Amino acid sequence: MKVAFVTGASRGIGRAIAKKLARADYAVACAARVLPDLEQVAAGIRERGGRAVALELDVRDPASCARAAEHAIGELGPVDLLVNNAGVGSFAEVHEMPTEEWERVLRTNLDGAFHVTRTLLPAMIERGSGHIVNIASIAGWRGFRTGAAYAASKFGLVGFNECLALECRPHGVRVTLISPGSVSSHFQYSPNSSDWKLEPQDVADAVAYAVTTRPDALVDHVMLRPLHPPSS
Repeated sequence: MKVAFVTGASRGIGRAIAKKLARADYAVACAARVLPDLEQVAAGIRERGGRAVALELDVRDPASCARAAEHAIGELGPVDLLVNNAGVGSFAEVHEMPTEEWERVLRTNLDGAFHVTRTLLPAMIERGSGHIVNIASIAGWRGFRTGAAYAASKFGLVGFNECLALECRPHGVRVTLISPGSVSSHFQYSPNSSDWKLEPQDVADAVAYAVTTRPDALVDHVMLRPLHPPSS
């Protein structure tokens, strides 16, 4: 059984990804800052016969990443798949954006992906196998008014992913970028986004597709957009 490490797994997209991977026969390390919600996700996976553990994780803190990784490996075994999904948003025009909010978004969405990847990647390189999936956004390709902090973090994640993929490929480690549009969940990336939204399951399905291709095939980027508005 392969092992997946999913950040931001307590709700929304991360929760859907964790459950989808469990159904695809992955043991899942469910990681986020809020343990009670995580315990529910992990318990639900175990009730269906899967293996899962809930891990308290602050992706902004390298020491927290190291502790969570050690716990995951000790409970489930070496990590085969990392899904960098943890993310936050803060929306204001640049001249009104508080410095602490700018830093919170960049440290979580961009620095967080670096810290968790930096923690788990060396073992993947040593084994000559592994897969890293970064959950970006359409906002990583096109900005919008009031979205400077969020878009900057996701534009940065797109660049991080591209460089990471080039570095990892010679070591047999696959890297995939998933860029969804607005998703119907607790987190909306634009306060002015339309009613046309994806569901968290759509993103989870894209992740599952990317990681279940043949080992010598690479899905390097999936861009998801809602096709229709939700039915009334």
